[in-house]
Amino acid sequence: MSEEGRLDKELKRGAEASQLIENPIFREVMDGIEQEIDDLSLSIPTTDKDLCVDIIMRKQVFESIKGQIVNYIQTGRMAKQMIEQNEQMNKEPVFKR
Repeated sequence: MSEEGRLDKELKRGAEASQLIENPIFREVMDGIEQEIDDLSLSIPTTDKDLCVDIIMRKQVFESIKGQIVNYIQTGRMAKQMIEQNEQMNKEPVFKR
């Protein structure tokens, strides 16, 4: 895949990730999951080591998912900047008089 094709793909994926994170239903679901994990962590006895580990793992997976989405958004933004820089470079004359 060419550099231009890769940048276009990253730009598109970043835009899709932005739309996803801005979707009210998605945000409601994510907020609900996060609240559920937080509520569980506050309500379990600290002596229940297995449940404590389970909650920690849930939180880690949840944060990983959020991080991946943010990563797609950031990569899309960088791709947009690179595309704009490439377009600007192609408009400027090679030789100046």
